[in-house]
Amino acid sequence: MKPRGSPGRMLGVAVLCVLCAGVTASALDVEIAYRTRSDSQQGFFPYGHQSTQLSYDPPKGEWKLPDTLTGKPLYGTIEFGDRAHLLVFDRENESDDFYNRFRFDGNGNRDLTDDPVHTAESGQSDRRRFLSIERVAATVMLQGKELPYLFGVQFHAYNQNADSELDLRYVNFYISSHSAYRGTFTLDGAAYDVWLGDGNANGRFDDAFKPLPNRTEGPIYAVGDALFLGRAGEAIGYSHSQSLGRYLVIGKHVFESEVDIPGGVMRLTPVDGPHATLSFPAELASLQVYQPDTNAVVTILPDGKSAPVPPGKYRLLRYRLQREDAGDALWEVVSAGSVDGPLVQAVAGKPGTLPLGEPFAPKVTVQYHGVRNNKPQARLDLSIKGSGNEIVSDLRLVNGKSKVRLSSNDSNRPAEPTYRIVNTEGEVVASGRFEYG
Repeated sequence: MKPRGSPGRMLGVAVLCVLCAGVTASALDVEIAYRTRSDSQQGFFPYGHQSTQLSYDPPKGEWKLPDTLTGKPLYGTIEFGDRAHLLVFDRENESDDFYNRFRFDGNGNRDLTDDPVHTAESGQSDRRRFLSIERVAATVMLQGKELPYLFGVQFHAYNQNADSELDLRYVNFYISSHSAYRGTFTLDGAAYDVWLGDGNANGRFDDAFKPLPNRTEGPIYAVGDALFLGRAGEAIGYSHSQSLGRYLVIGKHVFESEVDIPGGVMRLTPVDGPHATLSFPAELASLQVYQPDTNAVVTILPDGKSAPVPPGKYRLLRYRLQREDAGDALWEVVSAGSVDGPLVQAVAGKPGTLPLGEPFAPKVTVQYHGVRNNKPQARLDLSIKGSGNEIVSDLRLVNGKSKVRLSSNDSNRPAEPTYRIVNTEGEVVASGRFEYG
């Protein structure tokens, strides 16, 4: 493979702290407008989920319920913005064999009698029952302002005894966000496109990155909302998904970012130096690092092979790089930082190095998977790691015709790797192909 001009391939990152003089931008108020999935004219749309426990008993508090609830109703609450909203599953008729009616306190007034009733056809597979509702409209209260929100409903249940009531330990209920905010802005004559996704589907869109706690190995999993940011003319997709963070670096400009949903803006305020500088031996599409002591995330769209960042100790969170192969087809690699990845201290006058990228190495984990046909079974998991212990989460063809053999199941990915297991005598005892997943 050979590097592509821009954005380019990442081979490593050197951190060098210098004073950033003479680079000052004005504050930017990026106007953001509400969008729903049905408004989107493309396949991409930000997503998010929120789950809650259901109960046969109404939650504590004063709620006004309809007199027509039938069939052993299930109750729950969803946290939207500054309010809790009640939901109820019941049946249209006592004789119905499963839940098929959904009520939601969409306006948050603790009264279910003035809200629409949603009816869903339920499905069944063996003892698994499920239903879904595509569009439920609600309002979210944020800082005294009511804002629109659209979501979908998913309900899955496993009933060990089809004639008994559901065991709620085997019930999974969650909502899926069908709402997002989108805006555009111009900086130094270049245009940028930004989406905000409600990663935890709570209607806020301003929940900054927090790592999932109590993890000692593997990729860093984020809790919070999502930022999708791209340059003009770049088709934003799911590979652009990044954690919503505190700082945004574009070219030589360092901004502190604040999302104000009631005000309809994403506010970018310039941050005074001195700044450290992240230097790259090749150009990047995007990069995220964070400070573990504060969880402050820096999202970077670099211009060239370096980018300024506020001083601090950083760990790699995520990167996206692109590169052409020998046939001039463009490939994209997305990698996630690991919880035990190296820490780099970026302070004035003290350079450091953040290892990542090449060389990449495969790692296979073997897990015992029970007995089948009187033979022990094993599960093989394949991961690809970079030099900073980061984990490749996606590798796909962006455009062009590659000479690399492609997957028969996904024409944008390389063919799945194969494996062979041999015994101590060198005989092949098992072989197969890994699957993407």
